[in-house]
Amino acid sequence: MLEHDFITLSNRELHVRVWNRSADKTLICWHILARNGADFEPLADALAKQGWRVLAPDTIDRGWSQWAKRPRKEYQFETYSALALGLLEHYRVDRLHWLGTSMGGLLGMVLKSGPLASRIERLILNDIGPAIPTAALRRIANYVRETPAFDTLSLHSKSAFEPSMRRSANATTPVGMPWRWRAVDAYRTGGS
Repeated sequence: MLEHDFITLSNRELHVRVWNRSADKTLICWHILARNGADFEPLADALAKQGWRVLAPDTIDRGWSQWAKRPRKEYQFETYSALALGLLEHYRVDRLHWLGTSMGGLLGMVLKSGPLASRIERLILNDIGPAIPTAALRRIANYVRETPAFDTLSLHSKSAFEPSMRRSANATTPVGMPWRWRAVDAYRTGGS
């Protein structure tokens, strides 16, 4: 069963989707830069039924997590790493598996090659390439410029923001779309 937690890490409120809270095996699912943890809902639902605890946080400035006060300083892997380490401490995770899409995969590589070298049992990388096409970078830059008018979501009624967050979380794909079709939908030819 999916639960929603709001935890404070590094002086930022992070929204975390939690499945199967008391399970022994843990998978951390970290999303792409311009998305949020909702991307992992179909996968996490299935894994929770198989006995996995799944934690899918919304990185700062994404989903229902607090927005960065200093984006130029906070949009760095040092900040994301601190959030990830705090997440593991908060949920008392010792050994884990990591699934990262794009930015989440890069973060997993940073952590596996550093502070979590002995703790990450499996590192699963999705949608990580050696280069990002210029057109894709422009789309991402335009998307991440959108700024909400609130400090933290928990200070406000979630119901007021749910529809827009759900649209944002699923961009051009329907809610609950299977992973295979998300990948097909996201594939671009000609480097665009």
